Amino acid sequence: MKTSSYLYEWLDNFVIHELNPSFLHPFPMLEEASKQLSWKLKEEMQRLKSELQAQYFTLTEQPQSALLIEKHHEAIIVLIGKAFEYQHHPRTEAAGLRPIISETIKALEDFVRYFDINFAKYLTGERHLPITQLMEIRELILSKKQSMSESLSKGGNGEHVTAIVMDVMDEFCARIERHEPIKVRESDYHLLIVRDTEDHGGQQSAITNCPSLHELLVYWNLNSKACIRYFTIGLDNIIKSNETVEGKLEFMRFQMKNITQLPQLPDVIYNPLYPGLKEYFKDYLANEISYLENKTIGFVSKKEYEAKQEEKKVAFKIKSTLSGDQLGMILRGAKEAGILEGSLNAVFKEIVPLLSSAEREELSWKSMRGNSYNAEERDKEIVVQTLEDLISNVGSFDALGSGKEDMVNSLQGILDAVRSQYASEQNSELAISRIRQVIEKVKSF
Repeated sequence: MKTSSYLYEWLDNFVIHELNPSFLHPFPMLEEASKQLSWKLKEEMQRLKSELQAQYFTLTEQPQSALLIEKHHEAIIVLIGKAFEYQHHPRTEAAGLRPIISETIKALEDFVRYFDINFAKYLTGERHLPITQLMEIRELILSKKQSMSESLSKGGNGEHVTAIVMDVMDEFCARIERHEPIKVRESDYHLLIVRDTEDHGGQQSAITNCPSLHELLVYWNLNSKACIRYFTIGLDNIIKSNETVEGKLEFMRFQMKNITQLPQLPDVIYNPLYPGLKEYFKDYLANEISYLENKTIGFVSKKEYEAKQEEKKVAFKIKSTLSGDQLGMILRGAKEAGILEGSLNAVFKEIVPLLSSAEREELSWKSMRGNSYNAEERDKEIVVQTLEDLISNVGSFDALGSGKEDMVNSLQGILDAVRSQYASEQNSELAISRIRQVIEKVKSF
């Protein structure tokens, strides 16, 4: 007898056909039939766990295991959504289906928790949440909506900027109400806003002279169109109010300093399809400053223009024997290994201008970032060997007593430690471990 390769065939048919009140059950389901389905459901859920474990242990490669878990987890989320839809169907009560549907949803939710407990390392922030959990989150947000609005309005924050945050929360709740697929990353982001708003309490800014909510928007990386429009219009109005070019430049340079020093949560963003808030406004201000500076130069000689451009370059660059593509692989590997924080764009944009290679004095951060995803085998071999050499050097450094506890929190920390020959054997071992993580990342490119 041929068996189906689809693990959830029975469960799928059970939910879609047995629990569907729209075209079945002209008469209420009998209690005995409901008990039989309940017993079969429990038996099937136990079988699914055993089958899933068997499939999982036949795989030896982590990417295959991750794909397997992701696929099965998503299948259960979809079935919960379908059962939830039937639970709220107008004919459910008359068909006598509510008890068995509720039991089915609970069994499926238990299965999701089984994934959370046993396969947590494969579950990323990109997985979808069950609609039942999303509805609970929606109720939580709605219950705190009034207090959030009051808290955000305090401390000199205007109604307009408060509305930006509340509109984001309203749209999220509306998406849940429409039963749209929502990822864990999105849910975590909006719950973060709820928690930070409760802690905010309308306090005044401690970093810049801007309203405190402005700093929170940057901290949350809330790069919605409304938020960007709000800041852009505000900056434009203030810039235009300055009558002199020098006044405009002074204001924009001051704002560039402000936006640069404001903290931003690493790897947190409202809309990952668009640039982050700090990145957007640093580019915006840099372009405006460059435009006005060029206007002040006017018609000058080529020599004077080149001298002016030379002033803008980084005064001192660190020259590397590696090529730009090879340096890019190291930066990407360090970011993915957790040594460098922030977005990949930010890592390349901030570090690359400080570097030069044997072939090029000026390196393009965009080109290096792009090429790090198209690594040539020869470049990969050189980078891996370079990092292996670095490990050998680190291992040979003398221990000089206790010292720098935060030495390997970033790639710069590793480089500083290498220059100072490390402070202790413990730090040396930590650095070697972090470098090996970069090597593994580079090998996977």
